[in-house]
Amino acid sequence: RLLYVATEMCLRKGFDILADMLQGVQDLPFTCGIVGGSGDADYRERLQSLKDKLGNKLTIHGWVDSCSPEYLEILRSYDVVLFPSLEEGQAGSVLDAMSQGLIPLITRETGVDFSPLGFLSPILGSRQNAELLRTLLNLDAHSLLKLHRQTLDWYRLNHLNWQECLQNKQEELRKA
Repeated sequence: RLLYVATEMCLRKGFDILADMLQGVQDLPFTCGIVGGSGDADYRERLQSLKDKLGNKLTIHGWVDSCSPEYLEILRSYDVVLFPSLEEGQAGSVLDAMSQGLIPLITRETGVDFSPLGFLSPILGSRQNAELLRTLLNLDAHSLLKLHRQTLDWYRLNHLNWQECLQNKQEELRKA
């Protein structure tokens, strides 16, 4: 169960790469959800085209308020956050997903330094991307659970205690 979650689908957020990757694994069993605005007319057409090709493998949730219970409910119903971004500061939507245990399959450009199976390349037609996605889709339940736990551990260590980290940094700066 894969999830792409972005404020709005566009080139920069990796929607084109996502569509390319998903079409390359149509022979495997998977489901993918998309959360976010559908962007301009061109991206609305691209989204509809992807839906036409993938059929019931693709669920389009549309834009969902990230402060809503519905947002958390959607996140918790998936296993993997798939986000092949071309550029980000740090994708908050990816961190939101990781906070719920979704395994990240992302590019380095996403601004998150954890992708346990390896990082995607921010290019269309990438053989590496196809291999990483196929590897992920072929994992057994035990392996998925192990990666979920690793993701939660990484998130807790690096993001859950942000207030403590900020306080420690402020103390270091006062001493300097």
